[in-house]
Order: sequence, then structure tokens, then C-alpha cells
Amino acid sequence: MCRLTNTGTQKKNKETQKDLASVISTTPNSISKLENGEIGLTFDNMILISEHYNVSLDYLCKGEGGSNLLETLNKYVSLDYHDISGVTDNDTVYPLPTLTINRAYFEYLIQTANAKADKNIPKELKTQ
Repeated sequence: MCRLTNTGTQKKNKETQKDLASVISTTPNSISKLENGEIGLTFDNMILISEHYNVSLDYLCKGEGGSNLLETLNKYVSLDYHDISGVTDNDTVYPLPTLTINRAYFEYLIQTANAKADKNIPKELKTQ
């Protein structure tokens, strides 16, 4: 189990223990115990909280990693600009956008797209 060590997101969103308790169907007293490390989070509750605050599980449990989805995705996908010239007869330099995708993440996206497109896969499995 994971201990709820990072309450910064809760404070940033101006939520009380009562607000967070309603997310995981528990009591404010239980949230207090989670924050103090007296009890641990179940996996189901970790998922609910991370989805509610749009943060990764690493950030939720350890305060490490991407604090939101965009920071997490930035590890796998990036866009940079590189100057190119010689496109026209003059010496004008143009910025060329270059998208870089982590190979493992790219292959995951391909598998996901293929699963969605495959009519032989039951709908319940596609959702998973």
C-alpha cells in the first residue's frame, strides 16, 4: 500500500480533507490518518485520487515524477525546432519542428490503436 505523502495538490486545488474523502468514499478522519501515515492507500484509492488530481502515481505516493499528465508525457514526447536553410534560393533560415517520441511509448500507441481498430476484440477488452 501507498501512504498519501503529497498533499500539495490537495492544497493547490483548495480542497479540504472532506472534499478528498468524498472522492474515495471515506471519512475526513481517514484522510487525516492517510496523511499522517497511520494507514496506507489501497490501489483502487490511489487510482481514484491520481485521476481526481490528474497526477501520476509516483507523484501521489512519493512526490516524485510528473505532477500532472503533461509533465509525465513530456518524458516520452517532445517537440523541438531546428533551423534549416536552402529551401529557397536566398539564405533564409526556417525553423523546422521535430517531434521526438520514445520508442516504447510509440509502440504502445500503435498497439492501442490496433486494438481499437480490431473488430474481433470484445468491447470490454478494448476499454482495458
